Amino acid sequence: MFLYDYHMHSNHSRDGRDSISSLAYAAAGKGLREIAVSDHYEPTSGRVSAMR
Repeated sequence: MFLYDYHMHSNHSRDGRDSISSLAYAAAGKGLREIAVSDHYEPTSGRVSAMR
C-alpha cells in the first residue's frame, strides 16, 4: 500500500503555514510516497512573486 496526499497547502497560500520543502520532508518522514502542493492562486495577495 502506498500513502500519498494530493491536496496540501504551503505558506504561499493563506491557509498553509509551512514551506514546500518542510511539507516534503514531513511527508517523507511519515512514509508518503507522493505529494502535490495545491496552493491557491491569489493574484492580489502580493504572494505571486514568491510563487515564481
